[in-house]
Amino acid sequence: MERGTSNAPMILGIIGAVVSLPNLLCASMCGALVGGAAGGEAGAALGAWLGFIPVVLGFVASFFGKSKPTFCGISMLICTLISFITVIMTGFTSIFGWAALILFLIAGIIAFTQTKEKVSA
Repeated sequence: MERGTSNAPMILGIIGAVVSLPNLLCASMCGALVGGAAGGEAGAALGAWLGFIPVVLGFVASFFGKSKPTFCGISMLICTLISFITVIMTGFTSIFGWAALILFLIAGIIAFTQTKEKVSA
């Protein structure tokens, strides 16, 4: 079994998840505005769910940064993709979305490329 040697994915994942919290509000408000009067509630719900997933998945994946680096890397790249969708929803104006996107992307890349050590099970 292999284990990662770097703490960077964990640290960047936690910071990315915390930065994603304000992005949750931005995405839900922009989803409500894009949805208009007829679909405003549905757009707000979609924005809230898309904003909520990176927060939870970022926290969960960051704690597996050393023990399961492949899971952490895949999860961080999923968080990057969802953060990019929320950035698109906000018209590329959410600075929190951009910050979370960059942090998750760097954490995912480091999780895949970090040196790994053999651990006996």
